[in-house]
Amino acid sequence: MLFHYHFWTPHVEETERFYANNGFRIYQRIGKYQGDFQNFDPPLVWDDFREKDILFRIIEARKGCINVTFGYGKKSIFDHIGFLVNEKEQEFICQNAVNMNWNVDRGERRTFITTPYSFRIELQTNKDLVDSMTDNIKIGELRLEIMKKGLEGDTFGSLNRLFV
Repeated sequence: MLFHYHFWTPHVEETERFYANNGFRIYQRIGKYQGDFQNFDPPLVWDDFREKDILFRIIEARKGCINVTFGYGKKSIFDHIGFLVNEKEQEFICQNAVNMNWNVDRGERRTFITTPYSFRIELQTNKDLVDSMTDNIKIGELRLEIMKKGLEGDTFGSLNRLFV
């Protein structure tokens, strides 16, 4: 199940406001302040830290089965999409990626697959990253526009071969 996407933006406060105004719960904020990473999680609000020179590494917003993360970047850049899978599905997808010569980076908490289209795919087996698995609040469609050619003609090709 597609449950997650991550991007970078120079407009972190405005982006957080957008998601909050659309019913998302801000779960966490992690930023670098005075050389150290610190949490600025709710119940703190922007008025509590707006004037501080914080470089936000991650802000996480949740709603139902959706998890969105973003952090500060000099320009808006898409980073990765995430799928919530079980361990059997993860093994199957990783093997398909290896068969297609795509890089698979298995971590302790998540696995990343590097696509040839300048974005990554996260495979996540931990259901604690969403607020609810039973809500009918899901990502119905996610449209990606990328600069690198090939994805639009590959809709039923390489990407589908990962999951089928």
